[in-house]
Amino acid sequence: MYNAINVILNNFYLLIFLNISLILISQKVKATSIKNEYDLNNIIKKKDQSNLILNIDSNINISSNISIMNSFQKISFIGNDKDSSVLKFTNKNYKIYFSENVKEIEIINITLYGNLQFNNNIIINLNSTSINGNIYSNSNKKDGYINISNVTYRATSVSTDYCVDLSGNIEIDNSLFFGSTLCGLRLFNFNGLNKYYLKIKDTYFNGEYKCSCLSINRANDVNIYSSSFENGYNSELNYGGGGIYIIDSKIFIQYCTFKNIFSEKNGGVLHIDNALSFTADHIDVYNSTSVNCGSMAYITTEYENNSELVFKNFRQFDTGIEKEILDGGTIMILKKNAKVSIDNYYAENIISNHCANAFTLEDHSKILVKNIYISNIRTNCWDSVFINTVNSKNVNIRAVNVTINEAYQVKDEAGLLLWLNDNSQANLTDECPVTIDNLEVKNFKSNTYQEFIVIYTISKEKGLN
Repeated sequence: MYNAINVILNNFYLLIFLNISLILISQKVKATSIKNEYDLNNIIKKKDQSNLILNIDSNINISSNISIMNSFQKISFIGNDKDSSVLKFTNKNYKIYFSENVKEIEIINITLYGNLQFNNNIIINLNSTSINGNIYSNSNKKDGYINISNVTYRATSVSTDYCVDLSGNIEIDNSLFFGSTLCGLRLFNFNGLNKYYLKIKDTYFNGEYKCSCLSINRANDVNIYSSSFENGYNSELNYGGGGIYIIDSKIFIQYCTFKNIFSEKNGGVLHIDNALSFTADHIDVYNSTSVNCGSMAYITTEYENNSELVFKNFRQFDTGIEKEILDGGTIMILKKNAKVSIDNYYAENIISNHCANAFTLEDHSKILVKNIYISNIRTNCWDSVFINTVNSKNVNIRAVNVTINEAYQVKDEAGLLLWLNDNSQANLTDECPVTIDNLEVKNFKSNTYQEFIVIYTISKEKGLN
């Protein structure tokens, strides 16, 4: 009997506790239906609210900035669907501003015409939402986290350097980003502040032939998986990299596609500057060109003890078809202390009617190329078709299993395979080591007699080894 009474009392106390908890929760979490701008402004200005749910079930026009300054543990904007739940600012300069007093933000099933600004918020979730405007986040004080899932973004607001400019730990999944001329430098910029990560999966970036796609700066860890970058345009006023511009970051890219990327500056698809680590695996590149140099990648590093950049399982098609390339590196150019390893690379229709070659190496750069097949490559300059060295100080070249099919060299006094120049390359053993294993060349054509390898030096004191 005594045990039965204890069980009844315990259950009674538990019910009382649950009822009190539900009452407290109901008092703190307020779900409010927002019908107009007045409702929205009125509810967010009330104090003593810990959690707030704003239900958006109609089209609402907003005629001024919305600034959320009060303290909230969490504030949610929840719509029925993107067609019937719309927040539209009447002026493209207007925005929703979330101060650092708001810890967590949630925006779901809503279409927004306007700008979003997040200031040192802890958690931000954007889900099943259409955003037409600029997005900016600042995480310089607090370690913020942003999740973007099933979002469609279009740059249709006001002109700025980066239409989406984010910092914090970012995860993006199954989303679409479309740029415009309003994105002065890039469609999307990520600032890792040397501590944040960026993860992108199953996401599509389209520069609309108006802007470059993505820039990554000082990222602690970047993982881009199964995503596409298309129609990126990089003007001569911008840094290179019509696809992705990378500086001082750790990068892993896998199963991605780059298509219709064009750059007026260095680096067509990729511009990589001082990468802390870099691996790209199973990458397809279509119709992508840099007018200046490095159509697939422009790579440079100031660091002497930098890590080796790894490129493997690449396919590159139709470079230089639409626009003339002015300088070397129709595949890649390496400068300063860059070190690169390439394995299993297929390239087809690599065309230049000006000065260009597959690979250009400068300064102290080093390259290992394994299992590469190039079909239909053309150049019209006094350097080589395959590898050219310029301003060399201690270039190191190693190539294993190289096949070149249908190579065409137009210029007189040129080398088919290699052009090694500058007095720093006079001694191949000490200053410019070159190793080539298992080379096959098919269907080489030229207007004049061509040397297979040309070594040019102005040094009279050193002989060739």
